[in-house]
Amino acid sequence: MPAVNINLLPLELSAKSGVAKLAVLLKKLTVLLLSVFLLLGAISLAFIIIFSAEINSVIKANEALKVQISTLESAEQKNILVKDRLAKIKSIEAQGDILGVVNSLGGVSATLPPGVSISDSDIDISGRTKFSFKAADSSALSSLLAGLISLPDYKTLIIKTFTFAPDIGYLITLEAVPNE
Repeated sequence: MPAVNINLLPLELSAKSGVAKLAVLLKKLTVLLLSVFLLLGAISLAFIIIFSAEINSVIKANEALKVQISTLESAEQKNILVKDRLAKIKSIEAQGDILGVVNSLGGVSATLPPGVSISDSDIDISGRTKFSFKAADSSALSSLLAGLISLPDYKTLIIKTFTFAPDIGYLITLEAVPNE
């Protein structure tokens, strides 16, 4: 039996057929748009969850890399210190026999005549030695120079400064080049 449509309202109050069709169409369109909006919201929420998980994993990897970098930096600093120490050891070994140069200073002090004193001495890396002497008079100075020339430890003696002060006497600075 076919469906019977009973409408007790007067026909003037009933909606026109075009308006009724438009209302049905708008209801379907509203349901469709609401479904699309909910679907896009769910997809956006899924992307937010996925990307936040990826961001957290990237942050953890970044922190792990920072720890690894700091460990490598400390190891690099230790390596640099070791290299510096090795370079210093090699430079000291390259200086040769510094002990021989220091022992030759004993020979210089043994040849000092009376009236002469060493005021300063300096040994550089190459083994060259600078001496500063004070001599009371010219005879003490000539005895000093004769004694230094007779030492076999030095190849050359170079006079750097020579000064006379009446109250002190002669001040002389020599540079001694060692035998090789």
